[in-house]
Amino acid sequence: MIEAEVHSLLRNYLRSHAEVQWPHHLTMARLITRALRNGRSALIQTGIPAWSTNPPYRLSYLLSVLVLSDPVVVVVPPAILTEIVDDNLPNLRHQIQASQTNLSLDKPVQVGDDWPDSDYKGVLFTTPQAWLNARLNNTTAFAGNIPTIIDGVDDLEAWTREQLSVVIHPPDWEHLIQAQPHLADHIRLARIQFTQTIFQHPPNPYHCYLLEAAEQELLQQLYHNLTQTNSKDLNLPPVWKQFGSLECDC
Repeated sequence: MIEAEVHSLLRNYLRSHAEVQWPHHLTMARLITRALRNGRSALIQTGIPAWSTNPPYRLSYLLSVLVLSDPVVVVVPPAILTEIVDDNLPNLRHQIQASQTNLSLDKPVQVGDDWPDSDYKGVLFTTPQAWLNARLNNTTAFAGNIPTIIDGVDDLEAWTREQLSVVIHPPDWEHLIQAQPHLADHIRLARIQFTQTIFQHPPNPYHCYLLEAAEQELLQQLYHNLTQTNSKDLNLPPVWKQFGSLECDC
């Protein structure tokens, strides 16, 4: 069974690397491998922040995804993505293969914002932003039947809130007017109306607000006016292009 193979490889690795001290390596590796093999969800709490320097638990799931023959998506924050792909993973692969001469851990590894192709059987490392964008917008960037590991899932709520949030600063309105001067009056009126509705929200400890239907309609109408007038050459600052994903019944 694949769990036994991962357990044996990791046990031998730990015996030759006395500096790797963490009592839960083998247990965690078995749990992750079983979850991946069965295609079932599993939440594993280690009490160690994902962004800490080389957290010991990472060894357990990296070996699991290398040994498992099935494709796997690994979601990790950008701050640690390079460290894992360029350092942790190659070192682990090299050291395991050096100690097990009859073992080949040549499973392909890629980094990207979507699944390479339907025939790819390797590991894809991606960021929370790319993964959430696909899930929240129901795109086909990642197939739904591919096992997924999320490193640092404690931050999933914060990642989701960030992904669903758009920040409009005062200069953004001015940049929009400069980009579309012939619609300056429409843009100024939309800004006044939008500001008035925002300030009608009662204060809350989170200092953020879910846009009401009327506020969404204001932004949708503004985007609609911009696109209707500039259907052939739409020149918008990046922050405003995000509203193109809103459904507009204008």
